[in-house]
Amino acid sequence: MEKYDNAIGKGNFALRLTSDNLFIAYVYDGASVNDCGTTETQISINTWYHVAAAFDSSANTLVCYVNGTEEASNASATVNPPASDLTLKIACKGDDCSQKFPGTMDDVRLYSRALSAAEVKRLGQSRMFTRYFSIENTCRSSTASTTINTSPCGGDYFNDPSTQKVTAVVKWPTTQTIAEFRLVEFLTRWKNEVFRQQDWSGGSGQEGPIAVPNTRFASSTSIDVSSSGIIKIQGL
Repeated sequence: MEKYDNAIGKGNFALRLTSDNLFIAYVYDGASVNDCGTTETQISINTWYHVAAAFDSSANTLVCYVNGTEEASNASATVNPPASDLTLKIACKGDDCSQKFPGTMDDVRLYSRALSAAEVKRLGQSRMFTRYFSIENTCRSSTASTTINTSPCGGDYFNDPSTQKVTAVVKWPTTQTIAEFRLVEFLTRWKNEVFRQQDWSGGSGQEGPIAVPNTRFASSTSIDVSSSGIIKIQGL
C-alpha cells in the first residue's frame, strides 16, 4: 500500500517487501526518506501474514510489525510527509503501478492516527471468522408432530408451511484445520398456526375451531374416509 510520487512536496508513505522478502515501511517527503529498519520474518509463499506500520510524526517514530509483533523501529523518523491528494495504490508502487505485488491481500486498512503496539497486536493475532446463516423449509411426520426434517419431504413427512429451520454457522482457522460452530433453531408462526391433517378416522361432528390437531371433520355428507390419509368428497 503506497501513496507518493518522486517529486518535492508529493511524498507520503510506502509499505513493501525488500529483495530479501522482508517487510519494510517508508515515510517520504519527495526528497528525504526514513524507514522503520530491518524486520526479521522472511515472507514465504503460500502463507498469510499480517503486516502493519505505525508512524507518529509528533514522536518521530516509525514502527513495523509482523503478525502483531514489533520487529523493527526507527525513533528518529524526522521526515514529515506532506499532505497528498495522490491516488492511494494497493499492491503496486506508488509512482509505477506496472510493478505489482505478486500475491494476495485482504482486509487492507488505513488509519488517521498511529496505532499502539497493543492495538496492532490485537489486529495481528486475531482470527479471521467466516459467518453466515441459512433458512430451510421443513417437513413434519404425520404420526409424530415433534419430528422435523428438512425439505424435500418424502415418505411419512409432509411440508410444514408454518416452520422454518434457521442455521447460523461460524468458522475460523486453527493450526490443524477449520473449526466450526453451528446453532440450529426452528421458528414457527405460533399465533396463526397452520397444520396438515392426514388422519380423518375420527369421523364427522367436529364443531368450531380446534386448539390442537385431531382426526375429525365437520360433516359426513358424501364423505369417504376409508383410505388412511385421504378424504374424498363423493358425487361431484
